Amino acid sequence: MDGQDCRHRGWVRVPGGLSNARNVGLHAATGDIVAYIDADARPDERWLTYLAAEFSRAEHVGVGGWNIGPPDDCWMAQCVAQSPGRPVHVLLSDTVAEHIPGCCMAFRKAALEAVGGFDPQFRTAGDDVDICWRLRERGWTLGFSHGAMVWHHHRDSVRAYWKQQVGYGKAEALLERKWPEKYNSAGHLTWGGRLYGRGLAQPLVGTGRIYQGIWGTAPFQKLDTPSPGLFQALPLMPEWHLFIAGLALVTLLGLAWPPLFAVSPLLLVALLASVVQVFASASCAQFARTSAGAQSCRRWSACPPADCAAAGPPLTRADDLAPARVE
Repeated sequence: MDGQDCRHRGWVRVPGGLSNARNVGLHAATGDIVAYIDADARPDERWLTYLAAEFSRAEHVGVGGWNIGPPDDCWMAQCVAQSPGRPVHVLLSDTVAEHIPGCCMAFRKAALEAVGGFDPQFRTAGDDVDICWRLRERGWTLGFSHGAMVWHHHRDSVRAYWKQQVGYGKAEALLERKWPEKYNSAGHLTWGGRLYGRGLAQPLVGTGRIYQGIWGTAPFQKLDTPSPGLFQALPLMPEWHLFIAGLALVTLLGLAWPPLFAVSPLLLVALLASVVQVFASASCAQFARTSAGAQSCRRWSACPPADCAAAGPPLTRADDLAPARVE
């Protein structure tokens, strides 16, 4: 793959899910490197060039790049692009990755064949996370090229976005069963690197700031910002929404036994914390200035229905994660 010759032999619809389709492409490939892109993405004209350059520069077995929403996407798609749950890459350094999303990734064919290709049980999502973990388990490294970029179209309705997050939740349940060591005692995925991309949910308070000390007496900034504490991150957890549902149920039971209404203030505090967190995340959204619908996007992100969509990933994924954890 030299990034210049982009001839193709055609395409077929492959049954059996996403991983099976990727494996069909792997077996059909005749080159040393296999590049993957999703159906809702289109590559930049220099995409393959930058991927090939990174493979030539280092001995990585896989290389990923940026996936960016087109500036001319409809206003709803741009709003979804600013919501949590979109594909993001995880970097250990400027050029070394822990995870690269499936919509923009390439691997050495020999490495994929050595680990048996993609796991067919991941039919709609999770295949990229699984293959990255299996390759790194062998002691190999993944690279990241900042010039390798694809234009990634996002879901253009809240309903489609919600359905996508349901699929992600099912995939995450499969990942937790296969890789229990990657999850902490609370059942949450832990990364060694940093997540990059738009749509990352913000903690309740303490989102970070540039601190220069009292009267500018601190000459240097901290290299690493501290991670959010438990109380800051609570509204970001699926269990938080189950906790709110439990409080709501107890409050409703107060209709039959009035003393249970005593938990209603706690319910209001929990709901307020979620609303504040969602609005805090929505306020960080940035939209393309060249888009005709940018102003509509800002108004949409500021209104309660769109902000509640930011809580969609924890809610939808909790539906599928809970049965897996019980088993």
